[in-house]
Amino acid sequence: MYDNTTLQVGVAGGQPVIVKMGPLVSDVPATVLLSADYTLWNPPGYPQRFSYTGAAIRQPGTVTAGTTIKVIKAEAAALVAAGAATEV
Repeated sequence: MYDNTTLQVGVAGGQPVIVKMGPLVSDVPATVLLSADYTLWNPPGYPQRFSYTGAAIRQPGTVTAGTTIKVIKAEAAALVAAGAATEV
C-alpha cells in the first residue's frame, strides 16, 4: 500500500511540503501552527485529510498563516522542515 517513497502534498511559503510515505494509517495526528500559507494538494493515494483530523480541510485549497491545524505526524514534520510551521 505505502512504502518509504516521498510524496509532495502541497506548498507552504513557496517551499514544497514533501511527506515520507509509510504506514500512514497508523500515524497519529499532530497539531501545527502555520507560519506561512499552506496550499494543500490532493495527490492520488494520499488519504483525505478529514479522515484523520476529525474536521474537513478543503483540498485542494489554502490554509492561511496563523491557523492551527491537525495533520498526521509525517505531514507535520514536512511542514516544520519546510519552515512553514511549528508543532504545538
